[in-house]
Amino acid sequence: MESVIEKIKAAGKRVFGADTPLPFPDTLSIESSYACNLKCVMCPRHFEGVPQGMFTLEMFEKFIEPYIHKFKYVHLTGWGETLMNREMPELIRRCRKAGCWTCFTSNGLLLRPPLDRQILETDLELISISCDADNAQTYEYVRGKETFNVLIERLTAFNRLREEMGAQTTMQWSFVQMRHNFEQLPGAVRLAARCGFHRIVAKHIETVVNRSELADAMWNTGIAPDMPPELVERHDEVLDEARRAADEEGITLEVHPRRMHHQGMCLVKPVTNLFVDYEGRVSSCCYLNKNDLRPYNLPEEKPEDDGVYGDLHLGDLMEFLESERFRDFQRTWLRHEVPEPCRNCLQVNRMNTTSPD
Repeated sequence: MESVIEKIKAAGKRVFGADTPLPFPDTLSIESSYACNLKCVMCPRHFEGVPQGMFTLEMFEKFIEPYIHKFKYVHLTGWGETLMNREMPELIRRCRKAGCWTCFTSNGLLLRPPLDRQILETDLELISISCDADNAQTYEYVRGKETFNVLIERLTAFNRLREEMGAQTTMQWSFVQMRHNFEQLPGAVRLAARCGFHRIVAKHIETVVNRSELADAMWNTGIAPDMPPELVERHDEVLDEARRAADEEGITLEVHPRRMHHQGMCLVKPVTNLFVDYEGRVSSCCYLNKNDLRPYNLPEEKPEDDGVYGDLHLGDLMEFLESERFRDFQRTWLRHEVPEPCRNCLQVNRMNTTSPD
């Protein structure tokens, strides 16, 4: 079997040339909230004791706004529920004013008046709503009790308001595929269409609270067993059914592949991505800022380098991006190698999976 490095090198040669210059990140992800109103089964925030915190408008003005125009895309999302940050409408407006393509991900439960209208008035490009089921029983197992019907009512009302306002915001339904719920994807496609969504993305579980929960993944994590052939076959049948449902409903369906080594780096594309957490720490990826966000790693597997370039309270964003530490991180990926902070991350294991696409 090819190693992770061998597969990265093979794929990376098709993506980057030997003399590729170091790129400036085009995507800035800001963790607008580390608080949440749900307790999802796969969220590693629970491993950390669930601290609550926000990325404030004051922090944005001081640390980010002077440089925001340098980024093409801004994703105002991290490990918490985005809309718990009461300054979200203004954060979006500031990003849009700078000319950035702006989006956020949410569980959708807070999309109610007057926040719903305030969000739509920002004219942001995309809102992604996380919903991993087509019925209350499965959804509430994953996301929390007595929430499904409320969510569907609010999403339907929100999309009705969006149409009334003539807002151009694209609405995306995000479905995390797991072994216990993947057969509900076709039903979720039809439900998303009925609620007024434009597209649905079928993702894969990418974080867990502990190693045992990796057995629910639809791909070979490198830690948990791969799917048996009969489950792979059934998954393919469900995907075909979901595609037919999308065609019939007039909704776009995007299915993430089970493996990612074809793009020469992990799903996050860390060479051109920058992440700022709610406390102001800067890294290339939301998986790097705290080692405890990878609780499935054993203590001896934790990297010595946590991948954090610095704290915005103690340094300047551009200084971090011009540092040798950041440049070495980019160079390592562009050499088709895995940087030390990224080793043993599930995203890298996903590149090495033996599962079929």
